[in-house]
Formats: sequence, C-alpha cells, structure tokens
Amino acid sequence: DVLTMPWGEDYIWQLPMGTPQMNSINLDMFRAGIRGKPNGKIMYYVMPHMPGNIPEMWRRLWYSAMGHGAKHFNLFEFHPVWTAYTENHCTGKEMYGMILKTFREYGTFEDIIQTGQVRQALAALWFSETADKFNDYANSGGAAKRGLYIAILHQQIPLDFVVDQDAADGTLNQYKVLYLTDRHVSKASSEKIAAWVKNGGILFATAGAGQFDENNQPNTALRELLGVSETKFDAPAEAVVGFIKQDLLFVPPVDTVTETASKEKLPVFGVVSRVQTKPDVAVSGTFTDGSPAMATRTVGKGAVIYCGFLPSLTYFQPAIPRKPLDRGTTPDAMAHYLPVNFDKRVGFLIGAPMLAANQGGVRELRPVTVSVPLVEATVIESKAGTAITFTNWTNTPVKGLQVTANIPVPTKQVTLSTGKPVKVEKAVGKTVF
Repeated sequence: DVLTMPWGEDYIWQLPMGTPQMNSINLDMFRAGIRGKPNGKIMYYVMPHMPGNIPEMWRRLWYSAMGHGAKHFNLFEFHPVWTAYTENHCTGKEMYGMILKTFREYGTFEDIIQTGQVRQALAALWFSETADKFNDYANSGGAAKRGLYIAILHQQIPLDFVVDQDAADGTLNQYKVLYLTDRHVSKASSEKIAAWVKNGGILFATAGAGQFDENNQPNTALRELLGVSETKFDAPAEAVVGFIKQDLLFVPPVDTVTETASKEKLPVFGVVSRVQTKPDVAVSGTFTDGSPAMATRTVGKGAVIYCGFLPSLTYFQPAIPRKPLDRGTTPDAMAHYLPVNFDKRVGFLIGAPMLAANQGGVRELRPVTVSVPLVEATVIESKAGTAITFTNWTNTPVKGLQVTANIPVPTKQVTLSTGKPVKVEKAVGKTVF
C-alpha cells in the first residue's frame, strides 16, 4: 500500500502503509504505460533512507523493482544527515555496505537489464479511468485490489496490467486470464472483454466487478457475461479497509462464505455484493443468507469466475498481526514486517483461472516456478541473455532453492549475481537450477 501526497510542484511523497511487496504495483502500471515502446525506460525511487529503511528491505526492493521493469534507479537522497538537503538522509554505514554489495552484483548483468524487457505475462489485471472517475477504490476496493495483485504473484503467476486502450487495439487478445475488480467498466471495453471470453479467455471477477458502465447504469454486457446481477452492495462504514496492515485486523467480518463442496467457511471483509444468478450459473459458495457468494459459468470457449466478496482480504487476514502500524527500523516493525501465513484455501481460489487456462497446455502462464512459494521470480529477456531475479518475501533465508524454467532459457553460462556457481539439470524438456 502506498499513500501518495503532492509535495510542492515537483515531488511526490510516498509513505509505506502496507506490505513492501506492493511497491512493485507502481512499476507494473508504468510498464503498461510504455507497452510497445521498447526504448522506453522507467526511473524508480529505491530509497535507502536510514534511519527508516533497513538494509535487507532495501535489497528486496531493489531486486523487486528491477524484476518489474525499472532500468534507472534513484537513491534519493544518498547523503548522510550532515550533508543532506531534505529529511531523507542515509546515515547508517550498514546501508552503504549493502548498496555497494548490490551494485557490484548488478554490474555482472546490467547489460541484460538495460537491453532487455520483462517477459510478457499471460495473465492480466484490469485498470481503467472509468473506475477512477467513480472512485471504485473506496469502500475497501483499493486495498483489495492491491492485495489481489500480491495474491496472484504468490501463485507464481506473472502479471501485466491492461487498460481500455489494450481492449480497443486487440492487445487483450494476447492474454489467457484477466482479473477484474472495478465496479465500473465502459460499454466499449465490456463488449471487448465479453468477446475475449467467448474466444477462450478466463475472467476472474470480484465483488461488484463490472456491474455498472461509464454512465453508472447497469452494465448489461458484463452482467450477461458473468451471469450475475447485483441487487445490493453492502459496505459498512465500520468495516472499511483502507490499508491492509493498518486496518484489516481491526475491522469485523461482514459475512461468511460456505463452500458448497467442502462445507468450509471463509470470513469475508470490507464489502459483500448480493447478486441474482442466471440459470446456467454454477454456484459453488453461499453467504449466510443463502445467496450466491461464488459462481462459475462457461461462455463459448471461455469461462468466468465470480466472487461476491473481496478474496484478497480473506487471503491476507490470518497473515497480519494485530498490533499498531509503527514505522520502526527493525524487521519486526510493521513498516518492514513481512506477512507469510496467508489463507492457502483462498490462494488456490485466486489461482484457479491459471489452472483452467492450463488445460490448454499453456505452460508459459508460469514461465518459472520455484520450490518456495513466497520467493518471487521474474524473467527479463535480452539478446545478451536472460536474467531471472528472485525476491525472498519470507522472514528467513532460503537455502537450496530449486528453480524450474518452463520456457527455453540459455544455459551456456549460468551463475548467480554473486558469481557463485549454479547446478543445472535437464528434466522432461525443462531446465532445473
């Protein structure tokens, strides 16, 4: 989560308010902005403020930013307190040591980063100005969308962002899975999304997604596609989640979902979308009043999955400790705390579209898989070679990580950025490191 406030005319001040992994959501938005422009380069702040940041978190953020498309890095401002011209100084010698170590590593593969591109994903998350105009990120919508972004990455599914222009010009057709959270979607984009599903796309929609158009009228195209029509949108004021770390453990659940097959119960947070379903919709979960909470529908060659709640908040809830949001300078401070105990049941639900798409043998949905789920891997491809970056979002070191490349990768010379060797094996047409 990032709280962004204008500061004068030339600066943006960003305060960490949630899990550090959410920082990369900005970069993926920037990548959508330079899509089709191979010479476009993103400059990104990776700030080593100390006191404030800590060396191991700065290192995570550096590699994460690189993996999500940054090519120019700004250390604003990299001065000790006695020479700094703002309050954002770097005074701890431990941070200087970490930056020196990381820069030396970066020099061993900088040619790949500067000439390469993040490999295009086959799953996408929808963004649009229509949702911005109607403030769809209020009533827990913003926190839930950012949380969904992280939950998708935790399924080891690379993710791109798509916007209205991508639906209009056919870019959407390059993707196999689309995640939709926005309550308002334009008529033109709705028709494109519906056609995409009929041609084989898998659409995953959360509470209230696609129920209204750019005129705030019922969205007939997406209601027909999803097979659900919203009758009520419950967003109690006392249950709003503005920021996950700050609010989620201090608000009551708004309802409970009972899964039809397993009879397991899931608490839901923030909002509930009450809907009516078409006869051909398969209901796989219900709220306490018996109304549909989870539903699926086959449409043409594709399918839709609808959740009448915000699954990412349920996913995050057991992983967030109930304590104040302090901004201390230790790994235990909430500003740097890494949640790890997520609800795996909901993680499986969020990853379900990938399984559905994979029935067609699309293994590139997961171009790289790793043996530890919370280690994020991203692939950058260049004529100079391939760089796979890893970011450990757990609280402990990971030894003996096994990495499986499900796509062709060069193996003539393989090393870690530290220069240490890597064991390489071939297994069933895949490369295992």
